[in-house]
Amino acid sequence: MAERLVSALLLLLAFSCLPGHGGERVLAAPTDVRFQARVFHHLLRWKPGPKPAGGVLYEVQYRRVGNDSWRAAANCTRIALDSCDLTCETQQPAVHYLARVRAIAGNRSSAWIRTRRFTPSEATLWLSKVTLSRSGNQLRVSLQLPTSCWANLTYEGSYEAWGKYLARVRRVSDNQELVHVHSSLEFDLPPLLGGEQYCISVKPRVASLPNAADWTEEQCISIPPLEGSFPVPLEQDIAKNSEDQEGEADTKDQTKGADGLSSCK
Repeated sequence: MAERLVSALLLLLAFSCLPGHGGERVLAAPTDVRFQARVFHHLLRWKPGPKPAGGVLYEVQYRRVGNDSWRAAANCTRIALDSCDLTCETQQPAVHYLARVRAIAGNRSSAWIRTRRFTPSEATLWLSKVTLSRSGNQLRVSLQLPTSCWANLTYEGSYEAWGKYLARVRRVSDNQELVHVHSSLEFDLPPLLGGEQYCISVKPRVASLPNAADWTEEQCISIPPLEGSFPVPLEQDIAKNSEDQEGEADTKDQTKGADGLSSCK
């Protein structure tokens, strides 16, 4: 019995030292290989496996779904990072893509680990820049759309039903919020209450698409005290509901108080 156990252990050890495909010893493969994509910014990410002494590098390949062959990602060959920017390689909105990554350490390499199918049309919507300018107690919001590394692709052209932007206004003193809906890249918010600080963030929406969308980082600005201004309490915090109920938000906009936030009656 003991002899059989020793033989089995020796056999297991022998197999663990066998070279893998192409004469390379097997290396732990990366895991959770996936696209993390926003419009015109397609990042391939993965989690490293156990790292051997001396470190590990990675190789990335991609291809179109169909008869296309695997191609090396020019900027992601033998890299030490755990991500690879494949934006310019995976830009056609109606095309499905695959990507794969493997680990390399010396003369050893892991198995290739592949993503699920990815198409740019499912990428998360976002805005590349928001600029606020103040005139008295009124704020103007200017938006900038992401640009593509391909000259023939534009944000507007990729989304025919494009045109809605949700502007979330938060009053710092009481943390109350309201979301306003706009259809242009530049718009004015309702007059705001003097002596208050407000924080604004914006996100895009395409009503005909299920794409997720990211809010921009909040930008805060103070409104100087205005003669005769006084605190205006809120009827209710409707920010959470207004995101999915544009019609309700538009109706409430018609009855808002001095700072664009609904006032008590």
